[in-house]
Amino acid sequence: MTATWTIEPMAFGEFPEVELSGYTYAKNQGVKRASPALSFLLRSGDRAILVDTGPAQRDPDHHPSHVKLRRGPTVGLEASLGRLGLVAADIDTVVITHLHYDHACNLDRFPQARVYIQAEELRAAVDPIAHQRAMYEFGLADFVPSWMTVTAQIERLRGDFELAPGVRLLLLPGHTPGMQSVLVQTEAGPYLLASDIISSYDNLDDGVSGWSYPGIHTDLVACERSLERIHRLGAVILPSHDWRVMDQPSYPG
Repeated sequence: MTATWTIEPMAFGEFPEVELSGYTYAKNQGVKRASPALSFLLRSGDRAILVDTGPAQRDPDHHPSHVKLRRGPTVGLEASLGRLGLVAADIDTVVITHLHYDHACNLDRFPQARVYIQAEELRAAVDPIAHQRAMYEFGLADFVPSWMTVTAQIERLRGDFELAPGVRLLLLPGHTPGMQSVLVQTEAGPYLLASDIISSYDNLDDGVSGWSYPGIHTDLVACERSLERIHRLGAVILPSHDWRVMDQPSYPG
């Protein structure tokens, strides 16, 4: 019998003023919006899986190309896990959807965890296209990205992977070469933690012009194929950077 899971969203920070067209390619230019950096905790019985580890706890202004990050006393890794009755040391399984800094920092806080990343994403992180170098924190003097400190913990994946009964990792490239989303079976049916292939509910089919590609991407054709695959899944979609996800403390609800 396939296990069923609950999904609890957490905000690990907020970008106060994001250009919405960065999420919706060629749409919403000039529209600004506060945008969270979301992570998700999956629970089934006594099993807990963390999807993405958020932006750094350190001063986010260490790199001039980073978007300014705001974090209040109730937002962040420790505060968010604490509200769910956990500390980082309790987590033994971490999924990184992709290695951009707002999804993959803080990995050194999870010393007991196995960390699941697509091999193609690891390659992209050490040889990024020029306009994604800052997102991968590539080439900073006297600085090592978080994932490089936990290489002994990393499980490299080469395509779709069943992580646990009811939890499947799907390779959905386009935003980055090794982008993966998480398909979760719940009592109410499948949910997809889409990550940045669908950053906002504004990416979904609006009934007029269809789905919106991610504004930040490495391959538009791959984006289209990934969105087509997502549509066929028929799952409820939870985006990665939309405050409306936090309207519910857990899913299904």
